[in-house]
Amino acid sequence: MRVEDSQYKFTIGRVKSTLIFALIVVSAVLGLLMLMSVLLWVKVTAMFLVGLFGGLTVAQFCTATVDQLIYRPTSNQWLLNDCVVRLRSDQFLTRHLIIIYFIADNGKKFTQLVPADSMSGEQHRRLRKLLIESVHTANRDQPQYPVRQN
Repeated sequence: MRVEDSQYKFTIGRVKSTLIFALIVVSAVLGLLMLMSVLLWVKVTAMFLVGLFGGLTVAQFCTATVDQLIYRPTSNQWLLNDCVVRLRSDQFLTRHLIIIYFIADNGKKFTQLVPADSMSGEQHRRLRKLLIESVHTANRDQPQYPVRQN
């Protein structure tokens, strides 16, 4: 598999599917609360708290930051929000979800979730392709230890 040498800058935006799921759950809980026969003050308090959760979820979605992931092929360097990181050897890649495991220079481990709806389909495919190639190359460059036989 060959990675194109074009775009190596990936913008990871807001995840719409999580917002939709949370709003469906909020709607279902509000509907169930309306149908329940409990004390009125308990029902109103619970509906207020669930509505508050829904409002906070929407506010968090609207104020979510956009992450930038940049790969520099000349130095084989990854930048996550202008922080230099290295790929770990294990990655999780599917058609609709990418989980990237990074290690910073100070040893801190990062995990970046990249659902398919957080970026364009073309960018998501290119990122998957680049990660597959990077992990393949990294595994090839690691020394192979002989198996000890008794």
